[in-house]
Amino acid sequence: MNHQELFELLSAFVDNELTEAERSTVKQHIDSCPDCRRRLGQLETLKHSVHEAGNMELPYAFASTLTRSIQHNDDVAISWLGIEHYALRFVFGLAFLVLVLLGITSYRQADDPLTVERYVSGISSDSAVAQILTKKGTLTKDDVMFAVLTK
Repeated sequence: MNHQELFELLSAFVDNELTEAERSTVKQHIDSCPDCRRRLGQLETLKHSVHEAGNMELPYAFASTLTRSIQHNDDVAISWLGIEHYALRFVFGLAFLVLVLLGITSYRQADDPLTVERYVSGISSDSAVAQILTKKGTLTKDDVMFAVLTK
């Protein structure tokens, strides 16, 4: 039996809900395990504290005050539901609009060719990339990226 199973049995042990066989197994483990013994002490303290709290007297109007407070919190939460709904729709709409505009601008943006003389002239063409690019006459952005990546 592992500690997780024993931790679950400790609550039943404190409440006297175990069979005799389970109870003796738990007692044997508690005697040899300080972690489970500490956990058992915590559960017994908790049980004692709950019983002590049960003897406390509440004010006369406690139930009605609690009910009104819960009702007020529900009313406030419901009033925000409409605003949250519209805000969520606005954010999704704005995100969609941004994506559409980005798509349109990237589609319409021209890929202007660059002239070879601007980038290659004056540089010795000792690399194979420079020789290939000078034969084409114009450079595109893809050609520049290819040259950078292969250099």
